[in-house]
Amino acid sequence: MLCIKERVNLTKGEVQKVVDYYVNPDSRVRYMDFCHAMENAFNDPYLEKNPQLEVPRPPRGALSRTLNSLSSAEERRVQNILDALAEDVRKRRVMTFPYFKDYDRSKAYTRNMTKTQFERVLRSLSLLVQPEDLILLCKKFEEPNSGDVNYPAFVQAVDKEFVGFTMDSDKPKEKKRPKTPTYDKPPDTSNVDVFEVISRIRHHVLVNRLRVCQYFQDFDPLKEYSIPSSKFRMGLSAMGLHNLNNAEFKVLSDCFKDPKKKAESVLWKEFENEIETVFTQVQPDLEKTPMNMVPKMDTFLMKKPGTMDWGTATQEQQSVSDAAIDRMQQNVAQRRVLCKPCFQDFDLHNIGVVTKPQFRQCLAYLQLNATEPEYEALEAKYSNHMGFNYLLFLGDLEPKPDQELMYTKRLEELRLVNARQVSLEKNPLRDIDAVMTKIKNKVIKERIRVSEFLKDYDKLRTGRMLKTVFKRGLDLAKLGLQPTEMAVLEQYFESPKDPQYVEYVVFCNEIESIFTLKNLEKAPQVTPSQYKPPIEVDQNVLPPDAEDILQRTVHRLAEKVHKHRMQLFPLFEDYDRVHNGTVSREQFRRVLTELELGGLVKEAEFRVLHMKFHVSVGGKEDIDYIKFCDMVNELANFDPRKP
Repeated sequence: MLCIKERVNLTKGEVQKVVDYYVNPDSRVRYMDFCHAMENAFNDPYLEKNPQLEVPRPPRGALSRTLNSLSSAEERRVQNILDALAEDVRKRRVMTFPYFKDYDRSKAYTRNMTKTQFERVLRSLSLLVQPEDLILLCKKFEEPNSGDVNYPAFVQAVDKEFVGFTMDSDKPKEKKRPKTPTYDKPPDTSNVDVFEVISRIRHHVLVNRLRVCQYFQDFDPLKEYSIPSSKFRMGLSAMGLHNLNNAEFKVLSDCFKDPKKKAESVLWKEFENEIETVFTQVQPDLEKTPMNMVPKMDTFLMKKPGTMDWGTATQEQQSVSDAAIDRMQQNVAQRRVLCKPCFQDFDLHNIGVVTKPQFRQCLAYLQLNATEPEYEALEAKYSNHMGFNYLLFLGDLEPKPDQELMYTKRLEELRLVNARQVSLEKNPLRDIDAVMTKIKNKVIKERIRVSEFLKDYDKLRTGRMLKTVFKRGLDLAKLGLQPTEMAVLEQYFESPKDPQYVEYVVFCNEIESIFTLKNLEKAPQVTPSQYKPPIEVDQNVLPPDAEDILQRTVHRLAEKVHKHRMQLFPLFEDYDRVHNGTVSREQFRRVLTELELGGLVKEAEFRVLHMKFHVSVGGKEDIDYIKFCDMVNELANFDPRKP
């Protein structure tokens, strides 16, 4: 009783029978015989003295925990439940045993768990069963002593890849016979529609954006576009088409069978062209005809298996469903309810599907009550083989307005903006002489060799180049030419042989003539003259009336300078931070005001002074104060450099 009472649960009558079996006439029990019988259940004693003795091996599973026996009706019901769960586990490829084992950590590895834990694990794995079915499962796999659930036996029943224990059959083993070649019975293809199979493959390829040739070309090293049917099936499996049965594969391989080979071969290139019409719409070589319009690919999308064709529904079902949707829409709009989070709480794998009981539970939680006919109509409309598609249901319950395609609108706006031809040029030169003078001034000041920027584009040294390349070279030289001035240059130095080319050598010789003359070795007595860039202020020619105003103004300022012996340069130099001899118009007026000369000049006279002494510095109109001061000091007979 101390040894095995709690484990075997022997009654007093059973213990008494064991005692009576081993009792002696003197009322003493042969306990050693009992211990030998128990301890040598799987072995024979004193094997060291008889090493050749064959010990009978007990059959596997003889000591394992047996499952409880139920009535025939209950056994059939349990078997149906286990088959449904096993199919769900196989499709989703769920490893169930680790989830159950996490709860088996109380004291030791007992292979048992409570019924509450068992129900919780089933729910976390989305293996949902009805309450009455759960009771039957617990009744089948529960331990008779503790009342817990034997979860390894349940996992082995629903997961074919898990082996918790094995059990030998009671039937005697048959002797193995040598294998003889057998031929499988050909599958029945009478109920298989090849067009439906191809449509499902097209849907799979379109949704996953697959390239069919990548899965078959490695099996065809000789580029015969024909492979054995076994390799063809391997390619289909690699594409993810594992659900094709033997009959569907047989029909598909016969449809694309290679007639030139006796063995079963498949023309995989024809299969590829047939499947990839989902992208090209029976228009191969689209790269040769880029203007062809390809229709939409949505026509190849198929609904999931088990989805009801709502067009074939009865008038009563459609009216009941529409009335329920309208009533729920008004309820949701008035209460401003967010419906999707409630369904997502049940969709643990985020596949957009919940079970029908969960659908009803969500509607009850959202207080969107419906009658039983409305429930049945909605379930018939939005259900498939996986469950209730709540995304489609929410799409009809909470329809969103179609979003405007802003991309095309933006393109139209850009086209209108680009169509506006706004010139950003500022006082461009339109005379070739003026343009050449501008370039020469830039070149002689910065000591630039223009030919160095152009000759690299003339590999053959032809002396001419394209106009587009000519623009690029001058841009690298940073001459500051505007598009109109560039067009004047291109037109003047245009090649007489080809109007698309420019004689850049002639242009470079004209520019470099400011330094020296060409071929001086042939004319040694010629004395070249140095090019002097014209002073920009001297080029500012005023009309006669403005010239008179200028002279009167300058004489007036010169009289005061001569009288007070005023120094003009220091104040102007204080504003000339970069020492380029210029100041802005505002600074020019401020200096005259500080020198108490601003009151002698009127607004119109200021404009004349600006017209006379303005210079362009970096695209900005400034005043050349050095020329202004020299003119005033000269008229005042005042030398600022003398004390």
